[in-house]
Amino acid sequence: MREPDSNRRDDDQHLGGWSAHWPRQQRGANFLAPTETLSPRGYEAVRSTVMDGSFYTSLACGKRWIPAGLPGVIISNLVTWVWTGSAFVVPAAMAKAAVMP
Repeated sequence: MREPDSNRRDDDQHLGGWSAHWPRQQRGANFLAPTETLSPRGYEAVRSTVMDGSFYTSLACGKRWIPAGLPGVIISNLVTWVWTGSAFVVPAAMAKAAVMP
């Protein structure tokens, strides 16, 4: 999820009219590498996919729901390693923690 408009384009293409009422954010990222070996660009690729993707999805929903007067709820599902940690997931865990409710 590197382009803000790609979320809406993907949803419109795959879900038709349903995307206006049923948002989805099914993007995730990790590198199969020890955290200490990641470059800043590698970290950014993971962080932007996870954290920015969540923001872009929420923003796109609000831009549709508010003008239409629709109520809306966005539920984020996370993984247990946001709290417990796990090998090779530090950048993703940091990004997911940033979007925790």
